Amino acid sequence: MSVDVPGSSAETFMRVLLGLLLFITVHQTRTLCAQSTGQDGPAPTQGDAVRTQGPQFSIGLLAGPTSGLSFKALFREAVPEAPGRSTDLHLSLNAEGFVQIAGHSLKERTFPDAPMTLYLGPGLITELEDGSLRWGLSGMMGAYFVKGPYEVLLQLMPRLLLTPERHGGYSAAIGLRFRL
Repeated sequence: MSVDVPGSSAETFMRVLLGLLLFITVHQTRTLCAQSTGQDGPAPTQGDAVRTQGPQFSIGLLAGPTSGLSFKALFREAVPEAPGRSTDLHLSLNAEGFVQIAGHSLKERTFPDAPMTLYLGPGLITELEDGSLRWGLSGMMGAYFVKGPYEVLLQLMPRLLLTPERHGGYSAAIGLRFRL
């Protein structure tokens, strides 16, 4: 069942997209501020007043039900044992007018002496199909393996679309990202 969204669907879609980006930016900023003041881990000492490194960006392709592009910004502390934080943005589209955008704020945990990292976090999702806008909540969980500048990833994305009807589901993807 398709429900028409009042006003321009493209306008509404862009508003939802901007809201999604704002949510992720605010969440990551609050997280980094908490880390630098010691609220989310060990308190900083004078020797490591600047604990977080600059973000490391990567871009890649996903294949599966959520095929498309994946963009990621990784915020890692200078202390290797500390968990990393990342922001993931996923864009999926097809020639039939379907567009899906999902963004997640993720917490990452790297295994010591191994190239594997697990990640998990909440996010938002929006879809536009045949002039019908759907949006809701999503989550992201998965693992990636690092080999040189490449990340090979496996992920699962459960979601709950809230409008126009409540509908739950999940999708999975395998992908390859290149670290810039």
